Amino acid sequence: MNTTSGLLEGTTSLVAPASYLIPSPENTIWRPLPGSQTKVLRHQHIFELLYHGTRGPGKSDTLLMDYVQHVGKGFGPAWRGIIFRQTYKQLEDLITKSKRWYYQIWPGCSFNASNHTWTFPDGAQLLLRQYNRDDDYLNYHGHEFPFVGWDELTNWANLDGYKRMMSVCRSSTPGMPRNVRATTNPYGPGHTAVKFHFRLPEKDGIIRERPFVIENPLTGEVTTETLTRLAVKGTIFENTIRGPLSKCSFATTTRCPSNPSSTAAKFFGP
Repeated sequence: MNTTSGLLEGTTSLVAPASYLIPSPENTIWRPLPGSQTKVLRHQHIFELLYHGTRGPGKSDTLLMDYVQHVGKGFGPAWRGIIFRQTYKQLEDLITKSKRWYYQIWPGCSFNASNHTWTFPDGAQLLLRQYNRDDDYLNYHGHEFPFVGWDELTNWANLDGYKRMMSVCRSSTPGMPRNVRATTNPYGPGHTAVKFHFRLPEKDGIIRERPFVIENPLTGEVTTETLTRLAVKGTIFENTIRGPLSKCSFATTTRCPSNPSSTAAKFFGP
């Protein structure tokens, strides 16, 4: 049984529609654990969401499922997503996890290993890419990616790329969700930048709204758009799939007598 997500036996390829809180059928392949995983998937209306905290609650699995919960909803090829790590080597874990679930849930999907792209039966695509230079943004400038994801956001020393890629989180398809999603552990070169951007810990779990006034230069029409931001914290102690031995192992490997604050952060987040 997987140790970071709820897994049920069954032969029919289904994902429990947790974002709508519909009870999961018995043949569900994957469903979120109660707590932070479910909370993240419920908030599909939030533009910008950070899933942070300790190791173990299933943050990367949730990132993968956050994108695919909209596959097969009628958007077809217009539902395009992209998830970044700093290097292609770092993408190996995400690729392994995505193969574990996607092939079961969508038997007709395919993964192109040469360009790290998932294609689903309705034409939707999820790209897995590296972003390790400022110029990498130019590869996507002018594109439409209504889903933009970042795994281990604090690995980047600053949020310049993260913010620039928000400009491609758009779509010309009416009713299309627009989601910027990120996961992270408490430590990394960008720890301070992420804490400042999401105002952690004081704004943890609080939806923040930011209105923007937009004027059409051709018609002069003025509209207001509100962007929302939320940080959701998860811990290994939410994970009912991991046994006590796993959690004891976690405690042993994160114990750092010379740096108690490091140990506390790994257990409880920033």
